[in-house]
Amino acid sequence: MKVLISFCNPQLESINKNLLILDLKNEKSEYLLETKDGLTGITQDNNFFYALSQDSKIYIIDRNSHKLILNKKLENLLDPHSLFIEGDELFIVSTGNNEILKYKISKDRLGIDFAEVFWKHYAVNNEIGDIYHINSIFKEKKSIYITAFGLKDGDRWSSAKNGHIFNITENKKEINNIYHPHSLFIKDGKKYYCESASQAIKEGNNVIVKLKSGYVRGLSLDKKYLIFGVSGGRKISKSTGILNEVAETGLMEANCKILVFKKKLFFGGYKTMKEFNFFPNHTEIYDILIIDK
Repeated sequence: MKVLISFCNPQLESINKNLLILDLKNEKSEYLLETKDGLTGITQDNNFFYALSQDSKIYIIDRNSHKLILNKKLENLLDPHSLFIEGDELFIVSTGNNEILKYKISKDRLGIDFAEVFWKHYAVNNEIGDIYHINSIFKEKKSIYITAFGLKDGDRWSSAKNGHIFNITENKKEINNIYHPHSLFIKDGKKYYCESASQAIKEGNNVIVKLKSGYVRGLSLDKKYLIFGVSGGRKISKSTGILNEVAETGLMEANCKILVFKKKLFFGGYKTMKEFNFFPNHTEIYDILIIDK
């Protein structure tokens, strides 16, 4: 099985590759792209990989030759986090203005243009900026879902403890009271996601994996395997060990790895299978995508 991994917020000037293909079986890896941009959301179709940069660029890569097809700065996009593709339309989370933006891509993937603001998470009192911290997006059947931190109770994102999964198609919250949700993945009608600040992977309201350290983000799964990323967040409390987004203040954890869990044949649950460590070259994983089974 191969996975595509994006790394964000690069800490070292010498690191100029932040998109990696990792073969979980033979443990071989290959970096794509010559860029120092931190990367966030990734997606794919039958012929191409799509990767977002933190400075609002889209990279389109041929999945067979690994040749870069398009590198373009996208208009209207502010602090992009996640995306999905449907035909010739790309849907991108614009976290900095609480929007989902739709772009139209040419069939040869050599051009892309802004189409419309597809959806907006309207802020209280008409505030502007990153109010809810929308991050992941996932389409399941006819519904589109997003995850968001929700409103802050103080000045820092560590105070935003009422995160949620929101069905934007039906305009309703599906799950509440999540402490920093990321990386929504829906399979067989079940909603899997990272509760990042609590070091947990959840299905619905149930914890299926709980770690002792790390800011969990980036998640993908199939019938047998659960794969997720663990990054070095900012430790904001020595007593509780709770981790916050790295943009906040606090002691940076030395942590950046992929964990592979295998589903147990009996009694349910998952057991640890493999671990891949990327520290110190990288400190944060944003997204993980199974690309070849």
